[in-house]
Amino acid sequence: MLLAINYNEADVIKKEKGQIVLKLKYYAEFSNGPWLTTVKGATKQDFLVDIDKPGLSGKRVTVGQRGGISLF
Repeated sequence: MLLAINYNEADVIKKEKGQIVLKLKYYAEFSNGPWLTTVKGATKQDFLVDIDKPGLSGKRVTVGQRGGISLF
């Protein structure tokens, strides 16, 4: 299974090997947090073939005012 993470480059605080730190506003400020998408496969080609097909699992990450994280 592959996981794609879409985020706004302007929100990147730190990007190192194996880690991305993003600045996320509280959900009440209507921020656009990262979007996670999973597809079947294990290679970039698998991802490119499946990304346009229906039935992908997608979740948006939001942050609560007290620091809690929600996926919906």
